[in-house]
Amino acid sequence: MSVVGHAVDRADGPIKVLGAARYAGEQRFERLAHAVAFVSTAPSGRLLELDSRAAKAQAGVLEVLSVHNTPEFFDSSDAGDARCGAPDYTIQYSGQLLGIVVAERRAIARHAASLIEIRYAASEPLGPFEKRIAEATAPHDIVGQPPDSVRGNIDLGLGQAAARVSQTYTTPRQHHLPIEPHAAVAVWTDDHLTLYTATQMVVMTRARLAEALGLDAQHVRVVSPFVGGGFGSKGGAFWPSLILLAMAARRVARPVKLVLTRDQMFTLVGHRQPTLQQVTLGATAEGQLTAIVHNTVAPTAMQREYSDGHGFASRLVYACPNVAISHRLVRTNVAVSNPMRAPGEATGTFALESALDELAERLQLDPVDLRLRNIPPADPHTGRPWSSHALRQCYELGAERFGWWQRSPQPLSMRHDGQRVGFGVATSTYPANRRPTSVRLRMERDGRVLVQCASHDIGTGTYTVLAQVAADALEIPFDQVRVELGDSELPAAPPSVGSMTVASMAPAVRAAALEAQARREVDHDPVEVVLEFSPGAASEQYSSHAFGAHFVEVRVDPMLGEVRVARMLGVYGAGRILNPKLARSQLIGGMVFGVGLALMEAGSFDARLSRMVGTNLADYHLPVQADMPHAVDVVFLDEVDQAIDDLGAKGIGMLGNVGLAPAIANAVYHATGRRIRNLPITPDKLLH
Repeated sequence: MSVVGHAVDRADGPIKVLGAARYAGEQRFERLAHAVAFVSTAPSGRLLELDSRAAKAQAGVLEVLSVHNTPEFFDSSDAGDARCGAPDYTIQYSGQLLGIVVAERRAIARHAASLIEIRYAASEPLGPFEKRIAEATAPHDIVGQPPDSVRGNIDLGLGQAAARVSQTYTTPRQHHLPIEPHAAVAVWTDDHLTLYTATQMVVMTRARLAEALGLDAQHVRVVSPFVGGGFGSKGGAFWPSLILLAMAARRVARPVKLVLTRDQMFTLVGHRQPTLQQVTLGATAEGQLTAIVHNTVAPTAMQREYSDGHGFASRLVYACPNVAISHRLVRTNVAVSNPMRAPGEATGTFALESALDELAERLQLDPVDLRLRNIPPADPHTGRPWSSHALRQCYELGAERFGWWQRSPQPLSMRHDGQRVGFGVATSTYPANRRPTSVRLRMERDGRVLVQCASHDIGTGTYTVLAQVAADALEIPFDQVRVELGDSELPAAPPSVGSMTVASMAPAVRAAALEAQARREVDHDPVEVVLEFSPGAASEQYSSHAFGAHFVEVRVDPMLGEVRVARMLGVYGAGRILNPKLARSQLIGGMVFGVGLALMEAGSFDARLSRMVGTNLADYHLPVQADMPHAVDVVFLDEVDQAIDDLGAKGIGMLGNVGLAPAIANAVYHATGRRIRNLPITPDKLLH
């Protein structure tokens, strides 16, 4: 292929650099009004009174929508994430949306919102989930899969073990916090609604919005050509503020814009649920795993059940005949949680890979060696053959490239410039998700090509990669292809979540291009192909996952307990890499997330008040450039997964995150001799 596989610059790079790319909150309309959301300050109880008279009396205020004047919204029968409260106006968490103020200017709306007087019949909130484990129940399902699974005989497996490890690990509440906050502009033309919004799912948003407003889906258009970061918060859930915004725009008969505050981003658009995970491993003296038990308990909101698949990776990463996985939820007064980058796998592998390192120490085996001894020849969970599987090669190449075998294996044995040095490793994996999709491709007489799809570019390079695929299939220059995305009126596509966008879209674009080329050979007029593409039988015949190995070196200040990541290496087997420049950028972004999970990110929750605190970017610590090492090495194996399709590409966006946190935790143990099982690893935990 002449273009695919090459480090082509972003097609949308120039307009972004020049500021010409319009994001949701930058849409311009005449007579644009501004909305500001107001929320509950009580965590539990009933709303008794909401007095908006002072707000409405302010000059420039156009409307106040609340539970008192939009009962059709609050009585919505939707399953919880598209409504603000129950029909009796039950308050279920602090920060719950109660309404919006619409005004001529945003400053006026913010001031008016502060004047709204709210009275509650407060009730005692439910306590922290960690103290109510006995109340935990199994979720109905997790992304369509059963929450529990068992194979083999756990008691038998543990009885055969020469060494066992049984430990509890915790991960914190995390927040997505993209730099672009959630924003939307609603515009009505007669009975047609156009919503410009930051979303990872224009098609699903249109369907949910039409249903909530009682409209035919053809009367709703959702537009989102550019997304300034989402990480899951802009996909996988439909936020109630969008319904109120649409109602407000219809009521005031003019375009209305809503931009959430940073404080509201902590409660109104989801978060990664915290976890308490218990992992038990057993192995023979030679290091063969005989049993894996991985049980997770997590909190869920009162109004909607949600669970990540924290134990799903434990079912298949390593060969083991006896495996039991369970997930349990405890209802509590918290905002709805939702997927966050590498949902389930990022948190679950922290527990699994930490426990595996502890097992390696019990067996007096090298951590890399232990993992290599348990590489499965086929998917141990489903029994299906792998479509491709390169984890062994990832570890062998990574260990050599990183200099793993030169490390001193004993904790506390390596130093540099007065600091303690530690090496750590862990496995990365994520399903190679694909979904049916549609695409339109038009070839003009002059050779120019237009590719259209209701997919998205959330900053990952979709515009560029799809143009590369079309150019290669048609054997034309890359700059002759233009790609249009992010509009629900284009051919339908799945949401841009779960590392499925390019893996789903690229084969569809290639198939459409080849069909257009065949038609063009017999007809020289402009050719248009609208094609529906499905993953096909390979999805049922094979188990398809991407794999990787993370190697990390940390430096720990023995006096301050400060942990610095000195080096990171990720080696990945992720199918054909369509654009190594953009792929490397994605994986480094995932590694940044992994550093945050390991060392600093944790939402602060006041259990007494059942309320989030520190809801800003000063108190919620995110990794910045100064926190990242200069030495970040990303290596792709030459793997083409042709069992999937001719392109052989898998999703890569999650791999940089999965396994990075346990690699850092394992390195910290090697440096300090302190095993930290509750993230993040902050200095106080190393100074006790």
